[in-house]
Amino acid sequence: MTMRRPLALLAALSLAASPAAAGGKGTTAAPFLKVPVNARAVALGGSFTGVSGDVTGLEYNPAGLAGLRRTDISFTYIDYLENTSFQAAAVGFPFLIPGKRGKGPEPESGAFDMRKFFTAFRYDQFRATDDARNEVGIKQGNFSIQDQLFHFGLAIPLRPRLAVGIGLKSIREELDSARASAFAADGGVLWLGDNGLTAGASLLNVGANQKFENEGAPLPLLVRVGVSRPVKSVLLLADAVRGRDTVTRVSGGGEWTVKKQFALRAGVFHESDFGFTTGLGFIFAGPQKAAPAQSRRASKPTERSQELVFNERRAADLLDRLNFQAAELTEHFEGTGRRPGDHQLAVLPAAGAGERMGPALADLLGQQFYQQEAFKVIERAKIEGVLREAKIKITPELDDADAAKIGRLIGASVVAVSQVTRTPTSYTMTTRLVTVDDANAQAASTAAFPSDVFSVEMRQPLSSAVPAGPPPGRMDIGIDYALSTQGDLGLTHTLSLRILY
Repeated sequence: MTMRRPLALLAALSLAASPAAAGGKGTTAAPFLKVPVNARAVALGGSFTGVSGDVTGLEYNPAGLAGLRRTDISFTYIDYLENTSFQAAAVGFPFLIPGKRGKGPEPESGAFDMRKFFTAFRYDQFRATDDARNEVGIKQGNFSIQDQLFHFGLAIPLRPRLAVGIGLKSIREELDSARASAFAADGGVLWLGDNGLTAGASLLNVGANQKFENEGAPLPLLVRVGVSRPVKSVLLLADAVRGRDTVTRVSGGGEWTVKKQFALRAGVFHESDFGFTTGLGFIFAGPQKAAPAQSRRASKPTERSQELVFNERRAADLLDRLNFQAAELTEHFEGTGRRPGDHQLAVLPAAGAGERMGPALADLLGQQFYQQEAFKVIERAKIEGVLREAKIKITPELDDADAAKIGRLIGASVVAVSQVTRTPTSYTMTTRLVTVDDANAQAASTAAFPSDVFSVEMRQPLSSAVPAGPPPGRMDIGIDYALSTQGDLGLTHTLSLRILY
């Protein structure tokens, strides 16, 4: 009985899916370690070393975990040659360093949060069944192949624009009755430059030889370097890879995002010949959560005790309208060639809405910007403290130059300025985004909502009706698909499900 077909199948797997496929000197063990388990990265030609904030980037550069802003979960299924398949799951999340809660400065524009560490866990499994045949080709039963990877990653910001990451791997392979295991380590670095430029480098699969019975082979050591940079609504990426058993592989890709919900991707790579990739992605935003219900006291309001309060029955409608306004403002801002993630945003109280309703609308609008993970939103307490200390009142006459001056005092690079007008049945809030460096409005949007969103029917003050601290959580679900082709090796289909919470 011989293993020729299963071994050939594994070799084809390595050739078809590897970011640095065979074709160079020697052979290596565990070829499944070179399989890209990320539909987004596959669609971009495998150019992912310089990407931050995606849990599946752990396989390219563990330092990229430092860009995570909330829990990121990914599930992937890959359809390969010879009726083989690959499954993977990963989860990553930021966590606050003990003792840092409420301490330390907010991260600067385009910077990592120095108060947090970032970690991820990943599990990969490759399975295949093939025919076992003797030397003359007569079938003698089935062969089973099973490979597994247990992967842990940790990223730590060393400086506001520099992060390092490490990865630890436990590798297990089974080829019929033969078994082998090995341990490996990864290391990476990620740097955030100006204008959204991100550069990364990593060294992957560092470890001792893996042995099947008495025969051993080295792990597929890889050295990766890559960059990414946004140009308006398109993210451009490029990578170069060199491995122990490969020629140098270069790749490039582009991702065009529409309203943060739909993405078109394409890439090209070259090893011994050219390969092409394409794909698309969708993100389905979860429902907005309204402010928590407030307790009511059975007391008859008087003229002096009446307070403006948040009408929770209208909460969902108001939040949906403000969410759309925040998304429209962000899209218009991106259309000017700027990257929202590189800017600190201060949302000023809405002018013309009154002393209570103005700050409340600003707080709710700021929550929508925060949940959409576009701008870096400055905390409401800091904004109110600066306005109070400087004795500044927000009025409808506030122009772009005055807004820029207030932004400098707060430490913002972009200021959201809103003005509210009222009719007998509704409010209309017009908001513009003003860049502090040139005191110009870069985007504007209008939202209308019913006049009974706020009322004077309760004694409870508005300040306690709007939740303090981070905005309520939201679950978003994304689906990514990629198609890759190279030479005569056929097509590879990759499908990923992503959950952000």
